[in-house]
Amino acid sequence: IETANQLSRDRLLGGLFENFALLELLKYRANLGKTVNLFYHRDNNNNEVDIIIKEGNNLYPVEVKATSTF
Repeated sequence: IETANQLSRDRLLGGLFENFALLELLKYRANLGKTVNLFYHRDNNNNEVDIIIKEGNNLYPVEVKATSTF
């Protein structure tokens, strides 16, 4: 991938963006001295949550999208 235009058409864009978001979240938490406590979930029907953040007894789901649809 050499240009922004090429990236926007690439079928791997979503996965690349999810990985970027996850790595940034990991760095952020590490810099704050927090434990990782990040998870992923996919059920038997292929429904998924990209990132689940566990803080104490609370779970916070995060959906990562590289593009928007209307």
